[in-house]
Amino acid sequence: MKAKLYLSLVLLFALSFSLQAQRFADDILLHECDSEYRIEPQISVADNGWIYVMMNKYSESSAETRIYRSTDGGVTFQQIMYQVIPAGNTQGGRDFVVTGNSESNIKIWYVYADNNTATGNANVYLMKMDADGSNGTTAYSYSVDQTVNHDVAISTNARSPHDTWLPFTIGFAASSNYNDTGYIDYVFSIDGGATFN
Repeated sequence: MKAKLYLSLVLLFALSFSLQAQRFADDILLHECDSEYRIEPQISVADNGWIYVMMNKYSESSAETRIYRSTDGGVTFQQIMYQVIPAGNTQGGRDFVVTGNSESNIKIWYVYADNNTATGNANVYLMKMDADGSNGTTAYSYSVDQTVNHDVAISTNARSPHDTWLPFTIGFAASSNYNDTGYIDYVFSIDGGATFN
C-alpha cells in the first residue's frame, strides 16, 4: 500500500512539474553575459501591455545598460537603447519606469548615476524617451562635488497619463555619501514630468 501511495505521489509531482513547464513555456534570452559581470535587471509594463526590460551589466572597470521592448506579449524583444559608461567613470546605479497607454504617449523614464573618478563629482541624470527609445532628452540632472553615488530608484503613482490621472506624480531617489556622511536626495514632479523639484 505504501509503495502505491509513494508511486502515486511521484506521478502527481511529475505531472504537475510537466504542466508548470508547459504553462510558462521556454525562457527567452535577451542578452548573454559572462560571469565577470554583475547584472541588475528591471521590468516595467506600459498600460497597453508593452513590456520593457532594462539590463544593467557592470564590473569594476566597465558598465553598460540596455533597454529591450516587446510589443507582442513577450514573444519577441527588440533592443531600443544601449548606453556605455564613459571612461573615467564608475557606475552609481540605474533604474527606469514606463508611463503611458499608447505608442503616442508612452514615455520611458531612465535615471542613472555615475561617479567621475578624476574630479570626484557625483552626477545624476533623469532621461525621458519615447516609446521606441528615441528622442531622449535630459528631464533633470545635478552634480555634487567630492561625493560618491551608490544607487538610484524611480517610481510613479500612475503608469498611464489619461484624464483620471492627470497630472501624475513621478520621482526618484539617489543615495550617496560625502566622507562619512550619507545622503538620500529625492527629486519629484507633480505635473507629469514637466518640472522637477
